[in-house]
Amino acid sequence: MMTAGVASVPIYPTLGPEQIHYLLENSGARAAFMSTGGSGEKVQAIRPRLPALENIITFEAEGESANRWRR
Repeated sequence: MMTAGVASVPIYPTLGPEQIHYLLENSGARAAFMSTGGSGEKVQAIRPRLPALENIITFEAEGESANRWRR
């Protein structure tokens, strides 16, 4: 992942919005890949405070939207 200029920053489902905000803001994240929609909802709630975050991509079950939130 490093050769692609990507850093993995784990965001666990147990983290609260302020902890997630801290991780994403300080990592300079431009995209967030989430395994569940619930985690994506938390990130979407704090997104106005993350101007660098361009996309939130969730991996959903077949037939569901895999990219719900886009700037």
